[in-house]
Amino acid sequence: MRNKKRSKISIKKPQHPRYTTYISAIAERRVELGLSQEQVAKKVGIARTSVTNIEAGRQIPNTAKLRKWMRVLKWDAESLLKGLGV
Repeated sequence: MRNKKRSKISIKKPQHPRYTTYISAIAERRVELGLSQEQVAKKVGIARTSVTNIEAGRQIPNTAKLRKWMRVLKWDAESLLKGLGV
């Protein structure tokens, strides 16, 4: 029997320095609202592992999914930026 090697999927980390701050704020908002990663994933239409990866900064959501995520959190871009002091 041959030994099979598993290939690793590499996910690039975001390049923008503020990305981590934004995503941390989004994760904190999810917790404030008492939502689990699973609940957010179902409402946004992505896998729970994607929510985990996005919140950890290992994956970047596309714009459409990010907008939907913000609606689930009852937030808009202006509220996010104000909360970050921008």
